Amino acid sequence: HVLARPVVLPALALALDLLRWTTADHEPPSERQTPWWNPLKTVFANDWALLLFYSLALGALGFLNTWDMPIYIGLVALAYGAGQYARRRSLDLELVLRVLALGASLLLLSVLLYIFFYVSFSSQASGILPYVFPPTRLPQYLVMFGIYLFLVICFLGVFLRSQPAASRQGLRGRLLRTWLLVALLSLGLYLLLLLVAAILPGTRQAVADALNLPAVQQALGSNSPGFALVTILISRISDPWLFLLLSFLLALAIVSLTPLVRSQATASPEQTGANLVENSSIFVLALIFIGLALTYSVEFFYLRDSFGVRINTVFKFYYQGWMMLGIAGAYGMWWLLASERRPLGRLGSRLFTVGATLLISAGLVYPLMAYYSRADGFLSTPNLNGASSVASDNPDDWAAIQWLRQNSGITPQGIPPTILEAPGLSYTYAGRISAFSGVPALLGWAYHESQWRGNYIEQGKREPDIQTIYTTKDGQLALQLLQKWNVRYVVVGDTEMTYIDQECRDPKLNLACNLSTALRKFDTTLKPVFHQGSLTIYAVPGATSQEDTNAAAISPAP
Repeated sequence: HVLARPVVLPALALALDLLRWTTADHEPPSERQTPWWNPLKTVFANDWALLLFYSLALGALGFLNTWDMPIYIGLVALAYGAGQYARRRSLDLELVLRVLALGASLLLLSVLLYIFFYVSFSSQASGILPYVFPPTRLPQYLVMFGIYLFLVICFLGVFLRSQPAASRQGLRGRLLRTWLLVALLSLGLYLLLLLVAAILPGTRQAVADALNLPAVQQALGSNSPGFALVTILISRISDPWLFLLLSFLLALAIVSLTPLVRSQATASPEQTGANLVENSSIFVLALIFIGLALTYSVEFFYLRDSFGVRINTVFKFYYQGWMMLGIAGAYGMWWLLASERRPLGRLGSRLFTVGATLLISAGLVYPLMAYYSRADGFLSTPNLNGASSVASDNPDDWAAIQWLRQNSGITPQGIPPTILEAPGLSYTYAGRISAFSGVPALLGWAYHESQWRGNYIEQGKREPDIQTIYTTKDGQLALQLLQKWNVRYVVVGDTEMTYIDQECRDPKLNLACNLSTALRKFDTTLKPVFHQGSLTIYAVPGATSQEDTNAAAISPAP
């Protein structure tokens, strides 16, 4: 999601460029006679290079952050549709089909251009589930989007008031009808998803599994479907504020967009093509609509993955909503304060500036404090070496890492050796030797890997054997398991000792082992090839390696 950001921004620019391209009078008069299913002719005027460039740029999002690709292909298609509507002055089935054909073609080409990635691609996503848990509270949402909502609401409100009087006739009625339509449509789709979930056995089981999660039971008070449903309904009825706010803002964006596109549709071709500010406003209103829709949608459904709840869906959708609403908010500030319109007047501009300044300043508290926190109060000497803390805080580990870098060697089959170190939870110090030496370990952050593999099958095979190797006092059993997994080196340091001690003391495991006997078998069964301080690296007998031929004694890192 972070690496994709530099590609997301050009994707936004390409969508805006396509909107401006389609509103310009560049296409031949026979353009309407071209087949709707051929975007090469209908959209890109037979420019193969342009079509491939769009597909290449949007397809890059597929392997950087897969969720982004359909979102931004949808934005590009929507931008084209808005531009065509403004240019053609009509909305008909043929235009809708063109938009769908453009989206499908970009999706197909984006996949084909990166086909070698998708050949071996696997995902933890396994379907869509209805979100049947308590809704997001409005204060929680405002923590993330409060600044942007202030900017967007001010922009939308003033933008509507600035439209010609004819466009504002019956505005309240249109806004209320659109709000009601958005609310009913979203609830209807949600009920349809609930119905499908109730019918499909696999979906019913997935919902049951989610209800059994400890965090969900704590939130709902029970894993009984009936009790949970009552709790959910009560929580949604008693806390409807986010639903009401977002559905209203979506209606406001739609109502704001409609007269603007209509005004473009009634303008002359010269005015339509030249009015870049109006085209930009159309694009920004589309960003507001999609950004709000993404954050609104997670109140009704989420993608099923290894988490079992909507954590990943919220994260992915909020991230893109944050990007779009942030850009829209920046444009809104310019439109309100610096554009030629200056619609707020002197007093309104001052009030808006004060409110925006206070909110943005409050938002800057986090990055300012985060710099201080991440730099540990600026007490240490700054450097660009991300491994410096390992070298300074854990010199024995760092010496082992350096030794492995220089002496691990390559197997006769031409592949790097495998080491064994204590596995651990995500975002912990476990896995440090493999991470900094580049030598693969038998297992690192097991649960984290399941997110990318989409299952826990391979990790489940390895974890019991790793536990046995470290905790058993039977040296021959440990050796057999090491040879089974083709492990060349075994790491035993403070992290491994802590792992062994915790496993042996866990009453649920009932292993009947202790740290001293578990460690003793390594000295009698394996060959120590490196030792410094509390850390020792053992070589597994029978594995030919560089240190076996060049070093006869234990050697510390240089």
